[in-house]
Amino acid sequence: MKYPLSFFLFAASLAVYGQDIAVARLRWVTNEAIDVKANQPFALASFLTTDSNTITWQQKAGENVQSFKVVSKSGTWRDVSANGFCDFRATFLNEPEEVRFTFEKKSSGIWVTIYFAPNDSRGLIYKLKVAEVIAL
Repeated sequence: MKYPLSFFLFAASLAVYGQDIAVARLRWVTNEAIDVKANQPFALASFLTTDSNTITWQQKAGENVQSFKVVSKSGTWRDVSANGFCDFRATFLNEPEEVRFTFEKKSSGIWVTIYFAPNDSRGLIYKLKVAEVIAL
């Protein structure tokens, strides 16, 4: 039996309905980014994979992979297909400084904002535009 391509695309998009960001294993596909402090857009193809304990950021087709251990969460976003917000605080390589990840969906789309050294005015802030969310 043959199914049209549109059927498979529709079925794949349904996979994220009802997925709770705090507990589900999700892949966030990004294709553009902004260096917030410099107000400079740049191309960035990356994947962020989240689950209840870890955020993994994969860049450059897997050549650059960084894993962050989640230490706290705030906000509730029980269905990533709907508007919502969740904030993760994480550590990297046992460093004392936290990294903050904010995941948010609103009318302008889905965005992930990464605050490196959020308590330091010199810390980097990247805002990533999410093109797709995939339930794993």
